[in-house]
Amino acid sequence: MTNQPKRHKSIQSHTTQNTADVMDALGDALSQPSGWASFAMTADRCLSEQERASMAMSLLSTIHEDRAYLVSSMAIFGVSAGEVR
Repeated sequence: MTNQPKRHKSIQSHTTQNTADVMDALGDALSQPSGWASFAMTADRCLSEQERASMAMSLLSTIHEDRAYLVSSMAIFGVSAGEVR
């Protein structure tokens, strides 16, 4: 028996295994700090580049624009607030 939470039946019937894996990994990431590394690997394995970009844009659009700028700058350039290394 697994400790995984039960998904709502309508979600489960429309979910591919890859999507289920990503949802599980995201749940782990949100509930424990060590889960983020696993989420990144799972998303890379299970989602296309376009799907990952769509998820990132959706998440960035939910936070304050200053914070979104810092997060995207760090992800793209490895620096925050435009400083050069």
